[in-house]
Amino acid sequence: MTSPIPRSLAIAGTCLLALSGALFWTGTAAAQEVEIEGRGVSLAGGPLSLSLSVVDTDETPIEIEIFLDGRSISRQSLAPGKHTLKLDAGALPTGRHLIEVRTASGASQTAMRVLPGWLSIIPPLVAIALALIFRNVLLSLFLGVWVGALFLYDWNPFRAAARTIDTYVIGALTTTSRAQILVFTILLGGMVGVISKSGGTQGIVDRLSRYATTARRGQLAAWFMGILIFFDDYANTLIVGSTMRPITDRLKISREKLAYIVDSTAAPVVSIFSDLYLGRFRDRPAGGGPGGARPRHQRLLALPAVDPFPLLPVPGTVSGAAHRDQSPRLRSHAGSGAARPLNR
Repeated sequence: MTSPIPRSLAIAGTCLLALSGALFWTGTAAAQEVEIEGRGVSLAGGPLSLSLSVVDTDETPIEIEIFLDGRSISRQSLAPGKHTLKLDAGALPTGRHLIEVRTASGASQTAMRVLPGWLSIIPPLVAIALALIFRNVLLSLFLGVWVGALFLYDWNPFRAAARTIDTYVIGALTTTSRAQILVFTILLGGMVGVISKSGGTQGIVDRLSRYATTARRGQLAAWFMGILIFFDDYANTLIVGSTMRPITDRLKISREKLAYIVDSTAAPVVSIFSDLYLGRFRDRPAGGGPGGARPRHQRLLALPAVDPFPLLPVPGTVSGAAHRDQSPRLRSHAGSGAARPLNR
């Protein structure tokens, strides 16, 4: 015969079971929720951008309803994961607004700040103006980003400086594509330096000097070099610029004119030869059926091409009857003689 369970122990066991059940149901309800992520900032006149994170252990879509200042503006069904919604809330006045996301299990709220649209042009204008004044591109870009962060983070200069570093600068460096560009540029610049120190650049200069005997021939040689290097625009700029600089300096061609020629050949040449003929065929059908590469290619060639436009006028500006320089470049070209130092 078993001994009866003490009454106190039975009551404790019943309470423990009830508490476990309550925690279980609470956990189930909490597992299906919506969290609002990111900064609640939008520009006046544009759609509201809202970043949501849906957490659901059942992997089933949940119904949400979004309220703006107590007014329902959207009702959607979202699957688990992260979502960025573009909401049309009409013409909103600048200032703070309350965003609320309701689900069957609860609600999440955040404050949405609506900024005047003209503020979006202030950061690039600041960066350009500071670059022209101080001639320091990196510092100017950093301060331009800081001004943009100042708008986003409640005009707090210290918080804006911290977010500029840990969010935008570090975030840009940790992005895979940007990190690849940065590493490639550093390695390529180092290789160009090694080639220059070993005499390879001087060998190219000596060979080109036989043909580039006048200012016009030197500019055409720079243009032709820019066309030859078509695999990457960064490589084009580094190689052509460092190789042709001694020749253009000797021929009294201004650095501004060389920069114009290099810039007019780098990205357009790479875009034409690499993107059009290689990049747009990748991961696409090889045949000529619907959606295939050949019809796409033919349609692209029929469109008004933008890429060749900076490339084509270069020969006309350096040779023949069209040998013309616009006023800023003309002044720099005319002042590139012995009276003006070339190392600017």
